[in-house]
Amino acid sequence: MLLAAKFPELNELSAFFECDPTLSDTDVPWYYGRLAFQTTRDGISVSAVFEPTEGFLDVTLRVGAQEIAAAQIRSVGSVELHHDAGRETLSAAFGAQHESRLWLTLKPAVRLGCEGRDGVAP
Repeated sequence: MLLAAKFPELNELSAFFECDPTLSDTDVPWYYGRLAFQTTRDGISVSAVFEPTEGFLDVTLRVGAQEIAAAQIRSVGSVELHHDAGRETLSAAFGAQHESRLWLTLKPAVRLGCEGRDGVAP
């Protein structure tokens, strides 16, 4: 079982997505199950599925029925929320040494980005 080293509290994620998640199993603590968030910003549907103990994150952006961006990440080492200068962003570190990062911004506008590193120390 892979445990993300750093992961926001459930209420922090709910505040970020401005909705409560759908939980896969209400008989276990949320951290050990699958939680799915669904929200819409400026006509863009944002779906995010987390499995914290499995190190899994799946993000999909859609306009209507059209998928415009998606990322499915395994080996997530940490998930953090950033609030600065009116911008609200979730970042997820992943990779063999957690050297790459996925960014999901919901405010002021929806953006999905990824930066990768080769994991080789200089």
